[in-house]
Amino acid sequence: MQPITKQELQRILASSKRGASSPGLRMALFKELPPIAKDWLLEIVNEILQDPSKLPEEALTVHMILLPKGNLQDLSKVRPICMGTVLKKIIAKIIAYHMGHAIKTTLTTLPSNVGFIPEGECHSLILPLQMLFDLAQTSPENPSPVYALQLDWSGAFDRLPWHLTDVLLTHLGAPATLLKWLELTRHSPLYLKFPQGLDPHPVSYKQTRGTQQGCALSPILFTLTNDLLLRWLNDVTPGIPMGTQSIQTLAFADDVTVLTSSPLTIHKIIETLELWESLTGQVLNPSKTKL
Repeated sequence: MQPITKQELQRILASSKRGASSPGLRMALFKELPPIAKDWLLEIVNEILQDPSKLPEEALTVHMILLPKGNLQDLSKVRPICMGTVLKKIIAKIIAYHMGHAIKTTLTTLPSNVGFIPEGECHSLILPLQMLFDLAQTSPENPSPVYALQLDWSGAFDRLPWHLTDVLLTHLGAPATLLKWLELTRHSPLYLKFPQGLDPHPVSYKQTRGTQQGCALSPILFTLTNDLLLRWLNDVTPGIPMGTQSIQTLAFADDVTVLTSSPLTIHKIIETLELWESLTGQVLNPSKTKL
């Protein structure tokens, strides 16, 4: 990855919220560093961007606090809050910023796929939505039916499969340092803090999907995988006519709507979604997915 400039680092710090972080230096302190200290920080960050292995293990550590929601003896009744170090958050935001601008030139479903895209033009969805509304009105002049399937994914960001994001990033020519950085963050040391009164039981698990809660990379990686799903859906539905073209899908972040003028293609759309679920581990929320 290319080294960042002092202005880019300043922009990252200025746009960073305080939020929850692991024990150690807080974001407010980084924001108020004197110029000479920010020069040191810039040097450290650029060194880590070139060689992620130089990031100390302490900086990768994640603390997860389990807040009780009911019975303290029931682990299913706690809400997890993940807290990473400020240095890790800064580097994640830098990578997310550059990735966001890079994938704008690779996404094939723009402009109908916006939301997490930097400088995404949300107004590009207005005309298709207005046309969809007009087509949905029953009148002698417009007898053709229009079908819209609104999708809602359960825990969409938490279910992002690592193997799929790695394959897509490699296919797009992502630098090895980026893949190395992702690998390091996925296997960060995790410390659990249980609320008083809860009898903790040691749990061993192997994580294969998702990103740390609140990670700046999460929406970018989701958009990347979502683009692949939209391409699959575009191949199985004729969509609805819009001028000389047709539009098959509309997506704002993780809110996806699939359009078709033919009821015969609905089963193909469902088959595609079932295949996507089986390959990625993503799960549709049946109570919020509507036709």
